[in-house]
Amino acid sequence: MPIRRGRRQIMRNNTPSSKYDAQNLFHSIGCAMRDGKNNKNATNYASMRTSVDQQLQNYDNAVAQQPNTLHSLTPLWPNKCPEKKTAYNMYKSDADEIQQIRNDLMALNGSGKPYLCPICECEPVKHLDHYVPREIMPEFSIHPQNLIYTCKNCNEEKGTIWLDANQNRIVFNAYYDTPSGLDVLVCEVDKIENDLPVAEVKENGNIQHTAESARELATYRALKIIDVYQSKVNDLMDSVCKMAQEETIRMKLDGKPIGDIWTYLSNEYQNMLRRPGLNIIQRFVFSGLCNSHVMMGWLDSHS
Repeated sequence: MPIRRGRRQIMRNNTPSSKYDAQNLFHSIGCAMRDGKNNKNATNYASMRTSVDQQLQNYDNAVAQQPNTLHSLTPLWPNKCPEKKTAYNMYKSDADEIQQIRNDLMALNGSGKPYLCPICECEPVKHLDHYVPREIMPEFSIHPQNLIYTCKNCNEEKGTIWLDANQNRIVFNAYYDTPSGLDVLVCEVDKIENDLPVAEVKENGNIQHTAESARELATYRALKIIDVYQSKVNDLMDSVCKMAQEETIRMKLDGKPIGDIWTYLSNEYQNMLRRPGLNIIQRFVFSGLCNSHVMMGWLDSHS
């Protein structure tokens, strides 16, 4: 009888910062830039204030929809202009207020402690990602709901990616997208390479995709997250295989046949999947092992 896979809800929601209102934050930082040493900012801020206010409201209206309609936003400045540059620079102009948003996100989502990236769930958050890219629509460069705490890899790989050629969103939004709850990726331990069992993280070809799961899959592809998972899975597999080998040797010395030994080990892997607090890499490895077609034979020949 096949062993039931452990459920993995990959990608999760975070709570956005409510410490600042987008329009108030824009005016606060805009006034500071206007009153600073660069006189160009005074002219730029005055000319952009009303139009940015409306654009910020458009963002708020878009995320209030279910599902959100962020993809319908259009750039306030499609071409290069002084106002676009000023808006772009706002994110770096007031480190204190941006840090307050970071602190608020940490308190809301990590209880004040470092928490894992909501996109890949395997690296600690380090960067604020601009969901609507700052390079494309800098008017949202300091919108609190456009700033999502992610890990370094997810932030850097995302860059300006967010829409496909048909103007559909292809990156999961940790504030406003509902996780599909489907096993979009699976881990299989079904082959031996270089005399060792291999765990392979791959796309699940056995599910009927929803709009949500299709976006999750697009995110994994665009941000090269599968490569990150694969590297970490390889590292964990090495240690898990060694422990399984040692356990098999011990049980063989006690007179246990390999069939009974494998039943015991696969049940242990299944039990691991039920434990709270298991990280995503552990869930991949143990689900792959308890469904493996090659692990028992490898253990029998290497113990």
